[in-house]
Amino acid sequence: MPPRHWSPYAAAKAASEQYVRAWAQMGLDGVSLRYFNVYGPRQLGGVIPAMIRAVAENRPITLFGDGNQNRDFVYVADAVSANLHALRHVRPLRGEAFNVGCGHTVTIRELAVQIGRIADRQPRFDEQPEREGDIRYSCADPGHAKRVLGFEATTRLPQGLRITMGLA
Repeated sequence: MPPRHWSPYAAAKAASEQYVRAWAQMGLDGVSLRYFNVYGPRQLGGVIPAMIRAVAENRPITLFGDGNQNRDFVYVADAVSANLHALRHVRPLRGEAFNVGCGHTVTIRELAVQIGRIADRQPRFDEQPEREGDIRYSCADPGHAKRVLGFEATTRLPQGLRITMGLA
C-alpha cells in the first residue's frame, strides 16, 4: 500500500523501515517485522489485559465508540516464531517488511464477549465517545511472511486468550 501516515507513531514506524532498507542497501542486512496487537501471559498494558482485569474484578469494560472496531491479535509465541523465522532465513532479506499477524479480525466488543465467555462471566460495558483518530479496521496480510519466511501464526484467539488467562 502507498504510505499514509495518520499519526506521528505511524510515521516513525515507516521511517524505521526506511532506515532498515537503506542499511540493507549498504550491505548490512536487516528485516522489519510489523507486529499486529501482540498479547499473552504477564502482559501489563493493552486492551486484552485491561479487559481480563475488568471481567475478573466484575468492572465494566470501557468501549470507545460502538466497539465494532476490528483488530488482528497475534499471540506472543507466534510473534516469537516470526522473529525466529526471520533470523534463520538463509538468504538476505534486504530490508523487507513482513506483517506479523493472523490475518483474521475480531471486533473489540466481540473480544470482550469472548473473554467473558472464557471467564464464565457476562461482561458489562462503559460506552464512551469514539476516540479521534482511532482506526476502524486493522488486519494483517500475512501472505508475504508465509511465502518468504515460511511463517504462519498458529494460535487462534480463543486458545491464546485461555492461555493468557491461565486457563489452558
